[in-house]
Amino acid sequence: DPHGLPWVEYMHEGPAKIWYGIPDEQSGNFRRAVEALCPTSCQNKSIWLSSDITMIPPNLLREHNVSLSRAVQNPGEYIIVFPKAYSCSISTGFTVSESVYFATHSWLKQVHEVFSEVRDSCEPTTFSLEQLLIALSEDPRASLAVLQTVQASLTTVINEELRHRARLAQLNVKSR
Repeated sequence: DPHGLPWVEYMHEGPAKIWYGIPDEQSGNFRRAVEALCPTSCQNKSIWLSSDITMIPPNLLREHNVSLSRAVQNPGEYIIVFPKAYSCSISTGFTVSESVYFATHSWLKQVHEVFSEVRDSCEPTTFSLEQLLIALSEDPRASLAVLQTVQASLTTVINEELRHRARLAQLNVKSR
């Protein structure tokens, strides 16, 4: 996930799904392996490997000193993928499953850096930062600590927008 979020997948029905996971600590080994095996898949950016672009057989990764885990998911089971981990799954037939990202307060504190990396790497975002912040600000269940973080983030968003508007005004761009 380019947003650095953890996510959970629940499998409702179907045959087994095979998962492979590489923890964040193996990121350096994994990158060197991908650069050696699939050099055109790597970018010289913060997010160096685009989502859903490359699948390398596990045995080749192991030959390049990448430690990885394998799990088999059956109906009624959850898989949790941690932030900055690399994962892939292979369905062994038609499956019905659903997944959801979830954000922690600590992630929210670094949300602008996360979205800057996504933007600078030309990766598509899965959701709107602004919509997330507005939804949190309107949620009556949000804690004071979360609301304070949201307020600071919204201030940053507003200041960025004002800076961009000022730049457009300098260029004499007029609204229709």
